[in-house]
Amino acid sequence: MEFKEIMVMGAGAVGGYFGARIAEHEQGRVTFIARGDHLRAIQDNGVQILSPDGDTLVRVRALDEPVKAPQPDLVLFTVKSYDTETAIPQLRPVV
Repeated sequence: MEFKEIMVMGAGAVGGYFGARIAEHEQGRVTFIARGDHLRAIQDNGVQILSPDGDTLVRVRALDEPVKAPQPDLVLFTVKSYDTETAIPQLRPVV
């Protein structure tokens, strides 16, 4: 199955890593959902990974609300457990 649009809800360590690794090969198909300073940093600088498996800097689409993104075929839901109750209602309209 091919995923045309991928959304990463929660762009911290886990979501940032896996979303950026996917974005390396799927340019323009990954959207990160983030908040505040983290959102602005991703928008301004992209997502950088420093890893023994290879460093990368990936420019990605980053937004503050899932409804502003293209309709996703796949969602990586990687928010912290204490943010789950807030994140799910934001995600509900796009899934």
